[in-house]
Amino acid sequence: MWCGHLARIFSQAGSLRHNPDPLDRVIKSHFMSQARRRSAACTASMLMLPCLAMRMKRILSAGPRPALAWLIPAILVLTAGCGYRLVGKQVSLPGGGTELDLPLLKNKTLEAGLEDLVSQELRKHLLADGRIRLSSDAPVELRGVITGVTRTPMSFSNLGRVNVERERITAEFRLVRKAGAETLWESGELSADEEYPVTADPLETERARERALREAAEDLAGTALELLLGNF
Repeated sequence: MWCGHLARIFSQAGSLRHNPDPLDRVIKSHFMSQARRRSAACTASMLMLPCLAMRMKRILSAGPRPALAWLIPAILVLTAGCGYRLVGKQVSLPGGGTELDLPLLKNKTLEAGLEDLVSQELRKHLLADGRIRLSSDAPVELRGVITGVTRTPMSFSNLGRVNVERERITAEFRLVRKAGAETLWESGELSADEEYPVTADPLETERARERALREAAEDLAGTALELLLGNF
C-alpha cells in the first residue's frame, strides 16, 4: 500500500516544485487523519511525516537533486512497526464478501461529466487491484455523490494575473446492501485537488484544467477505496 502512497507523492513532485507548500498538506491529509486507527508505534511514525514534508519542500525548492533518494528508505524505516507491506493482501468488504456493484455516481455540481470521470477511476482502481470483483449481481453496491467542485487561484504574477489555479473535487461514498438498503460503510466527505498552470492561451489552459480534474478524480477514487478496503 505504501507503494501507492509514494507513487502519488512523487507523481506530484514535479508540479509542486514551483510551489512546494501544498506538499505537507498532501502528506498530512492523507496520513495523519488515520493515525489514531493504528498502534502507538505506527502513530509515532506518522507524526514524523510533517518533518519529512518540510525536508522534501526544501529539496523541491532547490530543484531536482539526487537527495530525493533518501525519502523511500526513511519512510520504510519509520513505518517498520506499522505492519504495512509493499504487497497486496486478502481483503473483504465491510459486512463480508468480495463482490460489489458500481453504479454511476450522482453529480450535484454543474461540472458535466464529472460523475463519469470519478466512476471510471473507481472502476480502474478496482480492476487493477483485482481483489474485489465487480458484478451487477453483487449483493452490495458502492454509491457515491459528487457534492462539489471548486476552482481557486493559487499564484499570481507581478501584474496580478493568475498563474496557477487549483481544482478540488468533493464527494461522499457509501457501501449499501441492496436488499433493505442497509448502509454498511460511509466515507464521510472526501476531497482531492490538483493545480494547473494558467496561460495566455485559453485552449491550453482548459486542457490543463481537464488534466487536473482527471488527476484529482484518480486521487479521490484511490482514497475512497483505500478507506473502504481498510488498506491504510
